[in-house]
Formats: sequence, structure tokens, C-alpha cells
Amino acid sequence: MQIQAASLPVLLVAVLLGGCAGQPCGDLAGLRAERDEARAAYARLVEPGSAASELTAKADEDLHALDRRVFDLEQSCAGR
Repeated sequence: MQIQAASLPVLLVAVLLGGCAGQPCGDLAGLRAERDEARAAYARLVEPGSAASELTAKADEDLHALDRRVFDLEQSCAGR
């Protein structure tokens, strides 16, 4: 279980780097899918005994940043 927990922050970073600001509206579905994958990885990371609090705190910040990017893109694409 520790090997998986150690790889989850790497997965979260990869997902977060994949979604960049300024994306066209056609990329919204892909960014939402990346967010959903990041949420699932985060849920596994925060299971009791899975990871240190420092890792979960950073993963939480990263996930919130991705959520904000998705929200911002949804808002900018809403009227199109």
C-alpha cells in the first residue's frame, strides 16, 4: 500500500500539469476527466494510513487548483 500511496502525488502532479489555463472550450471534457481522475487518486491518498499529512495537504492544494481551472473554463465557455 505504501508504494501506491507514494505514487499518488506523482499521479496528481501529472494530471494537474496536463490541464493548463487558456484551453479552448473543446478541451473542457478532457479537463473534467483529468479532474475526476485526480479526485479519485486523492480519495485513495487520504484513506487512513495511506500517506503522510504533508503529502495529503499538498495533494489537497493541487486538487483545489485543478477544480478552480475546470470551474474557470466552464464559466468562460458557458456563453459560447
